[in-house]
Amino acid sequence: MTTENVLEWIKTLSTKPQHYYCGTLNTKNEQSFGVYQLKERRARDVALGGLDNTKTAKKGISILVHWSSSTRATENAAASLYADLEAAQNAVIGGQKVNYIQLLHSEPIDVGTDENGICERVIEFILHYERS
Repeated sequence: MTTENVLEWIKTLSTKPQHYYCGTLNTKNEQSFGVYQLKERRARDVALGGLDNTKTAKKGISILVHWSSSTRATENAAASLYADLEAAQNAVIGGQKVNYIQLLHSEPIDVGTDENGICERVIEFILHYERS
């Protein structure tokens, strides 16, 4: 599963920005979602007996909600995406069945504004999916 796979899945959710990015947010367009690999490092879980006996894997994801100069509009867009992630069921991402979406914080994280005064929030989560 790749961050690009996750980006394609995010596009199917009900919250729709005008722009999507994967890995980098070069042009800084308003109303954008940027999908990144979660920077936090976690230990890999391998079952007793090795990879052949390991049925699941994890993918850490961070989504940057780069929205507008309005804190209210940005908060609402991030809350809507967060609700989409909470409600997601039967997700298949990159051909992998997702068993669980572990949201790492109780709400989107306010990370302030960028150099152009555009408000940003971040949603961090871990996808627990079936290995193929």
